Amino acid sequence: MSEMPEKYNSKFYDFFESYNSKKYNSYYLPLVVKKNINKKNNIDLSCKNTKRRIISLLKHLCFKKYEIIIFHGFFYNWKYLLLIYFSFLIINGKKKIIWQIWGGDLYFYKNKTNSLNDRFTEYLRKKVIPKFHGISALTDGETELVSRIYNFKRERFNAFYPLPAEFHKYIDIDISNEYFRISNSKYFIVGNSGDPTNNHIEIIDKLYKLNYNEFLYFPLAYGNIKYINEVILYAQKKFPKKCYFQTHMVHPEQYNFILLNSQGGIFNHNRQQGLGNILTLLYYEKMVFMRDDVLSFKDLTSRGIKLFNIDNLKEINNSIRGTNNKKLILENFSEIKAFELWDSMLQGILHEKNK
Repeated sequence: MSEMPEKYNSKFYDFFESYNSKKYNSYYLPLVVKKNINKKNNIDLSCKNTKRRIISLLKHLCFKKYEIIIFHGFFYNWKYLLLIYFSFLIINGKKKIIWQIWGGDLYFYKNKTNSLNDRFTEYLRKKVIPKFHGISALTDGETELVSRIYNFKRERFNAFYPLPAEFHKYIDIDISNEYFRISNSKYFIVGNSGDPTNNHIEIIDKLYKLNYNEFLYFPLAYGNIKYINEVILYAQKKFPKKCYFQTHMVHPEQYNFILLNSQGGIFNHNRQQGLGNILTLLYYEKMVFMRDDVLSFKDLTSRGIKLFNIDNLKEINNSIRGTNNKKLILENFSEIKAFELWDSMLQGILHEKNK
């Protein structure tokens, strides 16, 4: 069973607990976490004993008196999916179960191997996902994708939770050398992780052909170790002494300083991801290059947000910025907006349940 980076799980839980304590008291969040979060509404599936995990999940899905259950990070293998499938049969609509899409958990259908385990896992996902009462994601594109890939025909929402770093708090703070050794140089962020879907090599080649002569910052704190090493070696070969590789997690505030003092970001993902980095950079009115065929590019530009097509990377030295981006990011992705959308979703579900 895969795990999400802890900063996202923790942020989601902290936000939801804060929201829940103000208005509701009956929601349960089965999260996959690396360390125990000692909270009353959280199930800890980090124990190594598979039998205990299964019993714990079954107990909370079927026998605890929760009105709404929210899955966040739906990375379950076939063993858990079988349990969840039969739990749906036992529950028989008595509880409303929502999938809050994180990102990577949606794209298993695309990234799975041809192994028997992966094929059976995807077969069960196609059985389980249509049974959710609702799905929720930051963008319409992701909920539409679930509907298309998994024949999902029920409620779709756009509830989301704030980013791990609250970027609006740090806009007036300058980075210091103790945080980042190239802080006095111009640099672009390349990708958001060590996942191969970042396609770093392609970007390195494009920048090399453009004779790019500034620094490059590579966030590689998690992902495929073999791929990360390949990226490091290749980047060092093409841009010797011009690269910085972040290979461990840093505090959200520290990372925010790095984004704030950058020239912008280059994201060559072939699927939606890295939105935390992207939204923060857009709030700071930095240049953001993306592929125009990913869902987030289409969604953000439809809201009037200024983005640059990665096919026009030659514009990297352009001084044009999205001067209205800060206002649009606050209007669409602030914590106030997150509370508003969660309230709308949960109120609607409860109203329907109590009819």
